[in-house]
Amino acid sequence: MTSVLSLVMVHNLFLATRTLRTNRQSIHITCFVMNLYLAVLSVVPLLRDAVDMSCRVYVTSFFAMYVGFLTFSGIVLIIKAYYASNFSRKLLCVLIVLLAATASVHTYGAAQTNVLPNLTSSTCIFEVQLSSFTISMGTDFAFNTVVSGIFLVQIFKAHQTFKSSLYILLFQDGIVFWIVTSLFPMVLAVVAVIDRDSVYFPHAILGYISIVQPREGIEVTVLFYVMSSILCIVLMHNLYMASRNLRTNRQTIYLVCFTMNLLLAVISVIPLFRDATNMSCRVYVNMFFTLYNVCIVFSGAILILKVYYASKFSKPLLAVLGILLIATTVTHIYAAALPVVTEYSGWGTCYFTMDESSFIASMATDLAFNSLVSGLLLTIVFRAHRKRSSGLYVVLFKDGIVFWIITALFPIIIAVGSYFHDNVLANLVVAYVLVTSRLIVWQLRCTVKRASKKSKGGAAFI
Repeated sequence: MTSVLSLVMVHNLFLATRTLRTNRQSIHITCFVMNLYLAVLSVVPLLRDAVDMSCRVYVTSFFAMYVGFLTFSGIVLIIKAYYASNFSRKLLCVLIVLLAATASVHTYGAAQTNVLPNLTSSTCIFEVQLSSFTISMGTDFAFNTVVSGIFLVQIFKAHQTFKSSLYILLFQDGIVFWIVTSLFPMVLAVVAVIDRDSVYFPHAILGYISIVQPREGIEVTVLFYVMSSILCIVLMHNLYMASRNLRTNRQTIYLVCFTMNLLLAVISVIPLFRDATNMSCRVYVNMFFTLYNVCIVFSGAILILKVYYASKFSKPLLAVLGILLIATTVTHIYAAALPVVTEYSGWGTCYFTMDESSFIASMATDLAFNSLVSGLLLTIVFRAHRKRSSGLYVVLFKDGIVFWIITALFPIIIAVGSYFHDNVLANLVVAYVLVTSRLIVWQLRCTVKRASKKSKGGAAFI
């Protein structure tokens, strides 16, 4: 499930690219370079088996992400303080020296990590040197506190002078950033003290990188822990965005979107309690297939609602599409009920084998359903645009094309992936849930906003 980490980093890179397109200031360039660096490094763990990567390189890639992230986020924070201080070069020089010292301490702490190959399995085990790592966490905490404090003081002084709501917003952002960047180093230090042989340490480190960003010794079970936590974080963020959508628009389609993300967020928490509740492999594997089926059902329902609205509330069409969705759902549930799940307690991992015929049939059904309903939506929107030329319909047509490509492409990729390895299949299923849920929330949030720019006074039908 390292693909989840890579997917999150690539998404952050996409957002940084969009920001850079509209603003070319140095702070946005730094943010883009940081996310590009993290996105490239997040691909390295995926190549471990293909290039027969050593444990040293494998573990170093995670620490390189961590140290690089701390350095770049420190640069961004320094630039903020530099702007807020009315471009004080003396302050800039002092903060750069502090950042260089902090980065050196972190690099030294990471270099003291002892990597041990595990001869009994394909995993890698590492131990952190407690003293150097705790010192690096203390240095990080001190640096973020000092620079954030300078930034907040300068913003507060500017607000007293100009009395602008902009400074209130910047002050709130600074407080939130300081809390996060101060809290996590303390958590990491405590985790290292409790368990210095890396059982929970990677989990905390990758969580820090993923949250603050807009291995296996690390045993295999902990690797699932790490990626499950990232999956949970992303789905929780989707739920937050869906709740914001629902606050401004109480239509049925937004309520369905919120319900979907609520279910996905709740279900994504369950795998985190696998060891605490002695969860069986059957239940554990079913949680991920449940995520997939929930995403299939609710994304299909949202697509049907779009067609229903676009067709001027045609109830016969709604009934037919509802029956097709039920048939698609039954096919997916049947395929998910057939996997043979095997547990290897020695490694703490779960393996499963899919029934290929039923799974391929479910993928084909999903592809056919999404192609049919998306085709209806695009046809109706295209006809409406011919009758009344409007930028609104252009936006809706583009959104429909993107959604169709995603929902049509993923079933094909998942079906092909099932022929290679079940782990590949699991990664693709999780990726489908992340991409589809995020795409739905983003499209519902942006459609009206973008349409209003294309067509003055236009109101979307969703």
